[in-house]
Amino acid sequence: MAGTDGVRHAGELAAPREGDVRGRRRGDAARRRAQRSRGARSAHRELRMLVGDGSVTHRVGDRSWRIPVTGFWQAHRNAPEVYSAAVVDLLAEAGVAGTVHAWDLYGGAGVFSAALIDAGPSRGLDVASVDLVDTDPSALAAADAVFGADPVTTHRGGVAETLAGLRSPQVVVSDPPRAGAGLSVVDGVAAAGPEAVVHVGCDAASFARDLGRYAVHGYRVRGWRAFDAFPLTHHIEAVAVLTR
Repeated sequence: MAGTDGVRHAGELAAPREGDVRGRRRGDAARRRAQRSRGARSAHRELRMLVGDGSVTHRVGDRSWRIPVTGFWQAHRNAPEVYSAAVVDLLAEAGVAGTVHAWDLYGGAGVFSAALIDAGPSRGLDVASVDLVDTDPSALAAADAVFGADPVTTHRGGVAETLAGLRSPQVVVSDPPRAGAGLSVVDGVAAAGPEAVVHVGCDAASFARDLGRYAVHGYRVRGWRAFDAFPLTHHIEAVAVLTR
């Protein structure tokens, strides 16, 4: 992995312990298990660095993150900035403005939280506070380091299990893994009654299923964008804004 500073980092992970590898499962329960597994995976495998060190510097806008070399970051170097701009632009185009409390679900290190806080005001959006939810402790630690003085509260846990304890938002950004958010998360978000939801997905089928579930709750797509971020594959990064 190469950071914004041009330094390259590569490491070798030990094989997972027997019992850590499980077969593929479908449905909401599988999504919850996958999230928990992603959050705990680093505890099960030893890392041996080959080049560079264990952390990578990534910069988006005026902020820099230090992300573990094993942590998630977008594969395309321009993706974080492009997707962040799309989120803010779509909210503005949908007429979302004023002071809001936001949820950043599956938020990782908080790139979308930063975009809402930093770029929102130029589009009429004042983000007073953000609840950022993810299972990965290293990503949340990176977020805490970046948002020291900002009104961002991180929550470690599965999204479906965490929503009920959060203050109701006006804006939700949801960027689930490839399998999608699923019924329980979409139902939980809709029950909170946000004015707008920005939903992100890299798999067309799961993205469409999640949007269809939002439609059951009265939400409609007001705008969307697609990015060919995975050349020579069938995957497209899609970003949609929905309002009731």
